[in-house]
Amino acid sequence: MGCGLLLEGIEIRKVISELDLSRNFIGDAGADMLLTNLKDDSSLRDLNLENCGITVSGCSILSDVILTNKSLRHLDLNVNFIWDQGIAKLSNALVRNKHIKTLGVNMCGISNDGFSKLLDILESNTTLSLLKLCYYRLGKEHVDPKATSDNLKYRIRIVKSSNSKLKLLLWGNVFDEPHSSSRVADISM
Repeated sequence: MGCGLLLEGIEIRKVISELDLSRNFIGDAGADMLLTNLKDDSSLRDLNLENCGITVSGCSILSDVILTNKSLRHLDLNVNFIWDQGIAKLSNALVRNKHIKTLGVNMCGISNDGFSKLLDILESNTTLSLLKLCYYRLGKEHVDPKATSDNLKYRIRIVKSSNSKLKLLLWGNVFDEPHSSSRVADISM
């Protein structure tokens, strides 16, 4: 009901440049209801969906929004249940999107494989100028051969050095190795 009322208000207003739904547990159903109606909105620039209970399923509609909304510049998905599978759903849209400048995916349950997928996106999308990718414990478990902890640390440096406009926020990440753990906060630039 809450999302329906919000949607009515948005339809009356017609122009909305910023929508902050952070800490409102709208879930995938609420996100689908709202975003289906906002994906073609030419005025929406900032969308904050932090801690909204969005899961892998909700990433499908998010992908549509990323592909079709040409005005969206800032997307915050921090503290949702996106996991590696959600990042995989978003990746095609993020590679093709040339408008989003800021993406937040802190504490979204991403492992080495999702981290690697985000680095793949950064290698081809030079529009992103800020990626918030903080508070992950990454380890030796991965499917993608490019997703070893050592390779991720190396790729972070390569991506950053090849795009001087890019700011990576990597605070609080820990790369667990079989015999040690090392923090990468010193790589954050």
